[in-house]
Amino acid sequence: MIRTPGQLDRAVNGVIDVVGGDTLVQAYGKLAESGVLVSVGHPGSAGERFPALAFGPTAALECRGICSGLATGGSKARNGTTT
Repeated sequence: MIRTPGQLDRAVNGVIDVVGGDTLVQAYGKLAESGVLVSVGHPGSAGERFPALAFGPTAALECRGICSGLATGGSKARNGTTT
């Protein structure tokens, strides 16, 4: 585990972010091609401000992605059960 994305000296395949804000934006910038960032919760009040074209044509070719979700006390699975 690292405390800030700035501590990374190379691209990574995956990130689990629990902070949001600038930390999430910096972590996204450290993703390798086909890397995935999972954002869990959002404790901070600051929003995310991605640089221009962060999701533009070059990023699309790299197939990086962000998955986001909040724990809300249960969610319906496809088969109708609650998790």
